[in-house]
Amino acid sequence: MDASTVGRFVLRRPPAALIPATGAIAYAAMSTVPYFTPLVFLHSGILVGAHDALQLPATGALGKICLQWLAISVGGTLARLGPSLHALSTGPAGSIAMSFLFVSIQAALGVGIAQLSLRAMSYKALPAWQQLLIYPSAWSVTGMAVSLSPVGRLLAVTPADGYSAYAWTLPFIGVSAIDWIVAAWAVVLSQSLFASHLPDVPYADDSDDDEPATPTNGRKHVPTLAALLIALAMPSFFHRPVFDHDSADNATLLPVACILPPPSESLPLIRYIEESKRYMSNAKLLVWPEAAVTVNSAEEKEELFTKVRDLLDNQKQTWIAVSYLERVEKTEKYLNSVTIVGHQQTLPGWSKQHLVPRESCNSTPNVHRLIAHNVLQS
Repeated sequence: MDASTVGRFVLRRPPAALIPATGAIAYAAMSTVPYFTPLVFLHSGILVGAHDALQLPATGALGKICLQWLAISVGGTLARLGPSLHALSTGPAGSIAMSFLFVSIQAALGVGIAQLSLRAMSYKALPAWQQLLIYPSAWSVTGMAVSLSPVGRLLAVTPADGYSAYAWTLPFIGVSAIDWIVAAWAVVLSQSLFASHLPDVPYADDSDDDEPATPTNGRKHVPTLAALLIALAMPSFFHRPVFDHDSADNATLLPVACILPPPSESLPLIRYIEESKRYMSNAKLLVWPEAAVTVNSAEEKEELFTKVRDLLDNQKQTWIAVSYLERVEKTEKYLNSVTIVGHQQTLPGWSKQHLVPRESCNSTPNVHRLIAHNVLQS
């Protein structure tokens, strides 16, 4: 089956092929550990769907867009079904609903950016080679903007594995570089499909007539973009990032345990202390979840730390990240804080600065910046 046959099958039969295929690709791409290649195919499917919607009347286009959004949302939710079943205390139904909400927002961002980008690529105002860069640039900028929100990069779908050829860019540009490269490869793939199906459409920078441009105008520059992406992978052959997995042999293993005690009628502090005892012999760092306990005064806070230090009396190499709500004096607001406590040492605490929307109902952001202290000793 040659490229032209593949292009005609994908572009001419979206209801039968594209929508289910997009959902299946979303299942592979939007797991808890997103991989580079499935994400490229997912973005390509989104761009092909956006191209198809551009060819339809407004009503039909909206229906196709909604179907694609739903397919991605369902596929992504199913990919995260196992880990999300017991993620919240509200039970599986609430956990799945929250997971679907996050995935549906991610899907809406991807579908919306693709629609806007392809519409921008339909105009002749920009040279054709610049049109190819609209979607990668828009996607990477969106990732940067989302990372500044209260939920951080939870709404950004960035590869967590499979991008080793481009890992060298991270110390210089950050994860936005990986986002751009994923979207750029998706443009190369989708434009190749467009070219195999629509070979006779004139290029924006070659046509002098008054015919409207189409999103395939920049396709003659696709080989150049592909060559650029391949060239960007070349430094990986002689430059190894300091965080490369191969350097794990020289790293120090730090066993970590997340403390989640089962529900009971006991006080929260007692529950977390009892649960922590079960993991102290196997982990060096025990992490309590956000707002595990509440302290209403400086005295209660010091009492909390004293009980944790007593727990670590015979565990000199173990530390506990104690998460707690700390009441702000003379107010009804709380700081969402965490302090790492050791046998004989308590590290400087940290209070959350960027609250999620519901958290702001009873909490207040910390206005002081965290000051790093080099006090953790072996």
